[in-house]
Order: sequence, then C-alpha cells, then structure tokens
Amino acid sequence: MVNSSDEESDISDSDIAEYKEKTCAQLRAGKMKVKHGERAFRCPFCPGKMKQDYNLKDLLQHATGIGAAHKRTAKVRATHLGLAKYLEKDLASSLEKPLQIVLYKPKTPEDEEEKFVWPWMGIVVNLLPQLMLTEFPKESEDWLRAQFSRFRPLQVTILKCANDQTFCAVIRFSKQWSGFKDASAFENHFVAEKYGKVDWSKINCRKDDLYGLEATDRRVAYYARQIEEKNKHLGELELENNKNAMKLERMMEEKDRLVEDHNKKILKMQSAACKSSRKVIDENLKLHEELHTRRKEIDRRLIYIIRLIGYILQAETDAALENLKELEMKLTSKHKLELEIEQLKGKLEVMKHMGAEEDTKLMEIEKMRQSLEEKDEELEAIDSLNQTLIIKHRRANDELEDAKKDMISVLNKMSGARSKFGVKRMGELDQKAFIGACKEKKAIWDDKELALLCSEWEYEISQPEWHPFKVIIVDGQEKEIVRDDDEKLRALKEELGDKAHEVVVKALVEMNEYNPSGRYPLPELWNLKKDRKASVSEVAGYLVLQWKAHKKSTHL
Repeated sequence: MVNSSDEESDISDSDIAEYKEKTCAQLRAGKMKVKHGERAFRCPFCPGKMKQDYNLKDLLQHATGIGAAHKRTAKVRATHLGLAKYLEKDLASSLEKPLQIVLYKPKTPEDEEEKFVWPWMGIVVNLLPQLMLTEFPKESEDWLRAQFSRFRPLQVTILKCANDQTFCAVIRFSKQWSGFKDASAFENHFVAEKYGKVDWSKINCRKDDLYGLEATDRRVAYYARQIEEKNKHLGELELENNKNAMKLERMMEEKDRLVEDHNKKILKMQSAACKSSRKVIDENLKLHEELHTRRKEIDRRLIYIIRLIGYILQAETDAALENLKELEMKLTSKHKLELEIEQLKGKLEVMKHMGAEEDTKLMEIEKMRQSLEEKDEELEAIDSLNQTLIIKHRRANDELEDAKKDMISVLNKMSGARSKFGVKRMGELDQKAFIGACKEKKAIWDDKELALLCSEWEYEISQPEWHPFKVIIVDGQEKEIVRDDDEKLRALKEELGDKAHEVVVKALVEMNEYNPSGRYPLPELWNLKKDRKASVSEVAGYLVLQWKAHKKSTHL
C-alpha cells in the first residue's frame, strides 16, 4: 500500500480542513490506490490493520469513524476525512447501482400495533468483531456515533448478545419529536439500503454488514435488561475502582512519606559528606603548606650541603696537596738526618779506635753521641708525622674517589648534547674519530669491516704484553713516551694514515696513565667544552646549578 508522501510530522487542528482537501486531491489524481478488484477496497493510510479488504460502505464507515475520533492525531483524522470525502463524492457516484423494481410488502396488523419506546432509540446489530477488539470501547462508540452523525444521535451503547456471542449497539435520540424523526430516518436508511429488520431476518443475509432498525418495546426489553445489568456491573466496577483509588491514595501518601524521609536522610548524608570533604580539603591544604615549607627547608639545606661538600672536598684536596708537599719536605729532611746520623756514627767509631789518649776527643765523642740520640728522636717524630700524613692523605683520597664515583653516576644519567661536563672513559678508543680517519684514507668501507677494525684495535690496546713506550729524562725527571719504531703502530700509520695513528696513540697514552696494570678503560670527570679533566669542585658547582634549574622548571 502506498503511503502519503507528505512529511511525517503532525499538523495542528486548524490545518485539518486544508490537509483534508489536499488528501482528497491526491486520491483523485491517482497518487494513492483505494480500489483493488471489482468490490474490494483498502485504506491507503492503515496498511498494518488486520482487515485489509472492505466493501465501499465499510471503508466509508472506517474513514468517517477515524476522522471523528478526537483521540487520534490531527494528521490521521485529516487523511481519513479526505478519504471519506473522496469515497462519498467521487467513488460512490461512479459505483451507484441502477434503479431496481422492489416488491411492496404491505404492513401487517401486528406491525401496525407495535409501540415505539421513548426516549426514541435505534438498534444496530452485527457489529464487526474487530471493532470490539480495541482496548477502549469508548472509541468504538464514538466511531459509531460519527458514522450516524447525520441522524443526530445523543448516545451510543455497545452490548453483547448472549445467545449468539455477537455485538449490537443501542442508539439514543432526542426526547423531542425531532428525535422521533431522526429515529425514523435512521430505520428508513437501513430499509432503503436493504439492511433493515426484514433483511436481517432472512436466512441468507450477509454477516459482514451492519443492520439497523428503530427500537420498539418488544425489541428494547431484552436490551434494556442488558443495559441494566451492564449499569449494575459498571456500578460494582466503580465501587471497586473507588476502593482501589483509596488504596492507591494511601500507598501514594506512604510513598511520599518514605520519599520525604529518604530525601531527609540523603540531605543529612550530603551535609555530613560536605563537612567531611571540607575538613579533608582543609587538612590537605594544611599538609600541602607544611610539605611546601619542609621542601623549601630541605632544598635550602641540600644547597648548603652540596656547597659545603664542594668546599670540604676542595679544602681536603688542597690540604692533601699541602700535606704531600710537607711530607716530601719531611722525607727530604729525614734522608738528610739519616745521612748525618750515619756520618756521626762513622766519626764515633773512628774516635773509639783512636784510644783514650786525648780527653778532648772523649768530650767530642760524648757530644756526638748526644747529638746522635737527638737526631734519632727527631727521626722517630718525623716517621710518626709521616705515617699520620699518609693515613690522612689516603682517607682524603678515598672520600674524593667516592664523591667522584657519585658524580660520574649522576652525569651518566643526565648526559646530553648541551652538557658542559660529562664522563670520559680514559684509555677507550674513540670509534667515531677512528672511523672518520679510516674513511679519509679510504672512501668506501663496509660497516662490518669498520666494526671489526675498531674491535681489533680495542683488543690490541687492552693487551698488557704490548707496551710501546720508552723512558726519557725531561728536566731531570723520567717520562714515558710512545716509541716511533713500534711495528704495530708503524703498520697502522702506513695502512690507515696519520689521523688513525694519532687516535690509537692517544688511547694508549691514556691507558698507560690511568690503568697500566689492569689495561681496561676507567671513567673520569671531563670538561667537554675545554676538553680537559674536570675538578671535583667544578662538577659540584655545575650539579648545583643544574638542580636549581630543574627545580624551577618543575615548579612552573
């Protein structure tokens, strides 16, 4: 079935007339199909109904009833009113039956004696079963009232016939003579359509159409009893409904009371939670302030400690150097004193062998012995001081080495391209410089070949048996230098050039200076900007500055 192409949104009641004409025009233009076959008609707006096929009269009743139902939406009512207009004005005229000769049946005396009930009423029998399947019977009654609106009914009541389980409707008209005329017109309408009392009494009457007749005392008696029973049952239902309403009211009052109690408890809990949250927030703020104060104090102390460590290390280093100089001077004095003692001992022995001829010689010997004892005591004091200075020097060196190890560990973690200080492994081959020198000598190298070459020379540098050094005297002191006639170094220079030779010689000199016995690289604090060894105090000051900068950036 084709649905309307209009928008699906609803319309207002004031637009029903306009939308009705629009729907009728669409039906006339053939945009929606109503007729299916010779006598089958379908509603184009109710495709999901159980009953699809209607005859013309039933479809007209369907369209008129839905168009008059106020519980329907304005759009649904407008479309069905347009369908009803199309069926009445256009389709019904084209299907109008030709006039037929009807036999006249005169009224019997019995019929003439029938009495009409007052208030005036009509009866409609053989109601459609699907009409009664609706959840709200009031809608079906409104629909019937709309169907027969031309006869101006005041009330429609649907009843169930107990004998054949069918449904009928009692239609009440006005109490005035106009109501009698409407009731008569109602019955004459059904008689003219051959759906009157006589037609209903026929055995072969159609069971899918409505039949109507005016109510007489005999006809209404049965339905009056049903109405009375229905009203009685309705009263019982109203009483039960009132009881249920009272129960519901009590339940709603109880529910309101419970909800109110629950809301009060919730408010108390929320108030307690707010107080608790406020207390926790205040405590957190207090702890945060206290933590901030303590952190500032710790930072201040840490800066002081780091500076103090730097000063102490520098002072201890200076003191160790001074002690070393003093120790060297004492050692020189000791050697001189030992020499004097030996000379005195020699003189004493000579004088002992000369005999006791001269008293003056004995006096000189006694003086020399006393001087020798004084020199021995002085030598012992120098030895004791020397041992004390050696112990202090070793202790200072140990502390200095521990500080250097910690600084090396920190610098390894924070090393970067912009670092002023870093760690250099003394005695390690500079692979970058070595590979660059190799590429200057020979442009094309295989990466694996270069890696093997670096590994080979690192291995050679670490070998204890290879010692390409000789000792020379410079300014009265011995100094080790690299031998120019070493075979390995000469072969390296000839094969890879001077720069590669210089890189290997530099690593050899560093290894010989820092770890000649172990022959493995050792870490050393290094000034990367000036390419020299860095002092402990320099690195300590640099670390303090870096720590301050990091602290400031984290606080921002």
